[in-house]
Amino acid sequence: MDHDAGADAAPGAPHVQASDEPLVVLHDFPAGARAGQLVHEVLELMDFQASDSAALHSAVTESLARFGFEEKWAEPLCRAIGDILATPLGAGAPPLALRDVPQSKRLSELEFLFPVAGGAAVEPSAVEKPDRDGVLLTRARLAAVFERYRTAPLPAGYASRIRALEFAPLAGFLRGFIDLVFEHDGRWYVVDYKSNLLGAHPEDYRPSQLVDAMVEHHYFLQYHLYVVALHRYLMKRLAGYDYEQHFGGVYYMFLRGMAPQFERGNGVFHDRPSRRLIEGLSAVLAGRAEAA
Repeated sequence: MDHDAGADAAPGAPHVQASDEPLVVLHDFPAGARAGQLVHEVLELMDFQASDSAALHSAVTESLARFGFEEKWAEPLCRAIGDILATPLGAGAPPLALRDVPQSKRLSELEFLFPVAGGAAVEPSAVEKPDRDGVLLTRARLAAVFERYRTAPLPAGYASRIRALEFAPLAGFLRGFIDLVFEHDGRWYVVDYKSNLLGAHPEDYRPSQLVDAMVEHHYFLQYHLYVVALHRYLMKRLAGYDYEQHFGGVYYMFLRGMAPQFERGNGVFHDRPSRRLIEGLSAVLAGRAEAA
């Protein structure tokens, strides 16, 4: 559950473009986990609604120094962050963008801890007690939930990729951090920032390209676990909580491909998993004999 570790190149052959096609702002910004951590830090700490460009430049410069990058990257990073905050995330009128989210509606780096198949009972904020005699979590049980309740945009063959994961039947705990959870108009959203370098051009971050990256790096599995975490959190914290009413969806933001002037959806993967899938996955993680 780390920040883009080992996930900086696009799967398959590189996309060849004509020399006169536009470049994304961060087309030549270094790839790697360190670069991803830098951008994550800036977005985590900044106020999305702040208009002080000097303060942003100062924060970016400090982060560059802390992560060992040259100051020459400050200007393109500030420009890219401005584009990220202004990029429409949906089809509403007006469309939602990160710059519309105030500090008071944000939870950054929300930690969760999953008891898996009867792990010892504990009481952190985003934890649901499992059955004490839970069934061990296996690849087959995990894959069966995705196969049974799959809806688009989850690819039809994704369950087979889960079956191919290499882990032994297990029980214990699964711990992670969600980059951003925010509330807007009574609905809650999960956000994950991805700094993956999929190419140098806007076309490299179109929705079809993003799905390839989501499959290659198992981001589909990752965000379903995040949604289970938020679902459990809201059940404990929000009076009258109902998944259909209060959960808005997931945004995986491929930051290098985001800009308001690009085609709608560029750099932004969105899904709203079905309640049946999330409750089924939660049941399997808890170690119950069958998915709900």
